[in-house]
Amino acid sequence: MSFQNLTIQQLATQLATGDLTSKALTQACLERIKATNDQLNSFITVCEQEALAAAAAADERLAAGNAPLLTGIPLALKDI
Repeated sequence: MSFQNLTIQQLATQLATGDLTSKALTQACLERIKATNDQLNSFITVCEQEALAAAAAADERLAAGNAPLLTGIPLALKDI
């Protein structure tokens, strides 16, 4: 899946319509991190299992129809 050129709004729309799952988007982000982090050294800690669990929970919430706009969008936080 190529997601790098999509806006958050486009991703959110695809998540809301079911054309994309948070789990698939999160997995794509994790794969991108694995492929580039050796060169970029952007991440000290990657919580892969936690991210996938949160994505599964987001997918359930999206399917139930009670999800805020950014539900299912992966987020990276800066380590200090």
